[in-house]
Amino acid sequence: MKLVTVLTLSFVFSAGAMAQAGMPGSATVGRSLGEVQNSNVVELQRREAVERVHHGPLNDESRRLPSWQMLQKQTGMTAEQLDQMYQDSGVKRYGQFAEAMLAAKSLNLDAAKVFVALKSSKKLETALEQQGIARKEAKKALQAAERQMEAADLPQKDTL
Repeated sequence: MKLVTVLTLSFVFSAGAMAQAGMPGSATVGRSLGEVQNSNVVELQRREAVERVHHGPLNDESRRLPSWQMLQKQTGMTAEQLDQMYQDSGVKRYGQFAEAMLAAKSLNLDAAKVFVALKSSKKLETALEQQGIARKEAKKALQAAERQMEAADLPQKDTL
């Protein structure tokens, strides 16, 4: 614990020296320890809130996320069409629905067929495999879809 505190404090103090020297990026690096801790807490709370929405059903809160607008843009579907597809899919989690839609789009698959396969397999990777996609390619498409969702809902701040 002491080592971490010493390293953190020395980093903050050296960052302050960088700011005084006018080094690039020193405006964000030169923050006080309290500011860094507060911003980390806020960021963690924000990340937890988004994960909670992704792991829950499609609702008004998830419809306000940037990923919902991204999903509309990526699929070319309206919010009403996506709502209906969600209802027909049988999926219980917004995040799984969005990842399935994005993966199906990137793999040139019919999303409705992916959802039919998902009803029996219960696992998205398996549902993609049942559509003729190799396991490695399915995993890669799902990881890319997850990154897209995260990038939309948790844009990276300009820090270190």
